[in-house]
Amino acid sequence: MLSTTYGTVTGPARVPVTVAYLILAHGNPEQLARLVAALPANSPVLIHFDLRADAALYERAVKLLSNRPRLQFVKRHKCWWGAFGIVRGTISLIQALIATDMHFDYATLLSGSDYPIKSNYEIAMFLDRNRGREFIESFLLTVQNRWSDGA
Repeated sequence: MLSTTYGTVTGPARVPVTVAYLILAHGNPEQLARLVAALPANSPVLIHFDLRADAALYERAVKLLSNRPRLQFVKRHKCWWGAFGIVRGTISLIQALIATDMHFDYATLLSGSDYPIKSNYEIAMFLDRNRGREFIESFLLTVQNRWSDGA
């Protein structure tokens, strides 16, 4: 049996899966804090907080999350829905994660409004069973795909 922060797992001893959480937030610091509290305590958490947000909201988020280990806020960018600022924020998160030199097996991008619908244990076990697999969809923009409007 293997005892992890997610519970006890039967089978050969393996190193538990570590997920790095990259979060794009723009407001509601209390919701952001609830999301972060629901994530495994040993996981890296990096947060991009929209530069367009009121400074008081950003300061409240920093204060609420100041005691969380392995958490950091990254360089902020102005983000408008569907504009390149969201990409800049995402790139800041990825660059900061790489610069931290923290170990992780998987990284996932979340919105500050997201919330896990599976337990940390279920997520860890799914990723453990699927080690080495990637979970990202890609397709050519020039061909019909499930997101096309059919035109």
